[in-house]
Amino acid sequence: MTDTAGPSERQYTKDELRDQGWKFKSDELQQQPAVKGVTHKAGSWINEDGGSAVNLAQEVCASGMLAADSVLSVMKEALDIAVVQVQGCRGMSVLGEKDETREQILAKGGLDAVLAALRAHPSEAAVQAAGCTAIGNFALGEGEATVRASGALAQVLEAMAALPAEAKLQAKACRALGNCAFSPEGEADVLAKGGVAAVLAAMRAHPSDAAVQEEGCDALCNLPSAKAAILAGGGLAVVTASLSSAATATTSADECVAWLNEPDEAAA
Repeated sequence: MTDTAGPSERQYTKDELRDQGWKFKSDELQQQPAVKGVTHKAGSWINEDGGSAVNLAQEVCASGMLAADSVLSVMKEALDIAVVQVQGCRGMSVLGEKDETREQILAKGGLDAVLAALRAHPSEAAVQAAGCTAIGNFALGEGEATVRASGALAQVLEAMAALPAEAKLQAKACRALGNCAFSPEGEADVLAKGGVAAVLAAMRAHPSDAAVQEEGCDALCNLPSAKAAILAGGGLAVVTASLSSAATATTSADECVAWLNEPDEAAA
């Protein structure tokens, strides 16, 4: 059970909550005098050296959808500042994870903001990892079709190809691909865009990283129609190696090996 308001309950504005005695960290920051090296952008303090006095992800955790508009505004205005985009993408991820806020943040342009961040910082691993995390959460439930229609799959695959040595990014990207493949249409889309090869490449590049191996196995198991392509790409050896290592042996790897070793019904 969660303490978030149900879909039929009214969402209060920050002003109304202030009238009830609520206090927000951003209010205190807004009252601070300007200091050297810091500018006020889109309702948030942004350091000119690339830092942020207001952590956008924390603002979302504290205020939920009430913080969405201001966070999106800051992300748009500070698109060139990588650390702000990391925070913003993390905030979008929080809102995308929950069923009750996913549809709302998608309607407000949360996915567009994440994609803009990824395109603006293609070589920043932290931005790419945070963005792929958000995309993976946006793709849950009814969000899958919206994510696929946005071109996000291509963006995820581009990030994987550009930064193959970044384990955290590869893990988050594998998860995003897997979450985009729950429907038959999504599965076909991931397969057609080269998702199998990307996942196997990530697993080969990071054989001892538990997160990459687990998310990779989960993604492969979400692609049942791609079994032949996985086997042809050497997937059984990759997953078996994952299962044989104490550091990466997971239930996901076990299930994936068992599935890949099952005889095809047509051949049985």
